[in-house]
Amino acid sequence: MPWLFLWALAALAVASIPSVLLPRVVPILVSAAGMLVSAAAFVYILQATEALDAMDEGASVTVPGAFVVGIVFLVILVLHLIPATARPLGGKGGG
Repeated sequence: MPWLFLWALAALAVASIPSVLLPRVVPILVSAAGMLVSAAAFVYILQATEALDAMDEGASVTVPGAFVVGIVFLVILVLHLIPATARPLGGKGGG
């Protein structure tokens, strides 16, 4: 199962690379899917390591990789939702 999360996140990361050339809806969907997969991976890691039981007893559990991946996909999502970031750098026109 961990390999499935690894390959899914790797595929979503590669799919988000050409986000400058794709319509805005594609990177938005890819980043939302990336956030969901990273959250699922986080929950899976917690369950596999029995950290959920430790959290019930008051222990602090962190999985920095899952947080970093989720934040990166969140930044991609937010940047594509802001209309000003979708404009060409040269101004209004394309020429």
